[in-house]
Amino acid sequence: MNRSDESLSNRTMPEQPTPDQAMSVPTLAVASLEHLFHYRCGLDSCGLWWAIADIQPPALITCPHCSVEQKVPAVLDGKKQPWNGTV
Repeated sequence: MNRSDESLSNRTMPEQPTPDQAMSVPTLAVASLEHLFHYRCGLDSCGLWWAIADIQPPALITCPHCSVEQKVPAVLDGKKQPWNGTV
C-alpha cells in the first residue's frame, strides 16, 4: 500500500444531517434571470441558428456562421407572436 492509498483508507465519510438538522439549515441559494435570444440566419444558403444572452436584441446582427449582417425586424415569443419587449 502506498502513501496515497493509506490516506484514502483513513478518510471517513461525512455524517449526513438528520431530517431535523437538514430543516434547520438556512437556504442561501441565489437565483438570477438571463435573457437568452435565439437567432436564425435569414439566408437560405445558411439558415443556421445561434443564441446570445442580452437584455434587448440589436436592430442589426451578424451571423457568426456566414458573417452576413442582417436586420432583426421582430422578435417572436414562444407562440410565434412579436415580442413586446417585456418579460
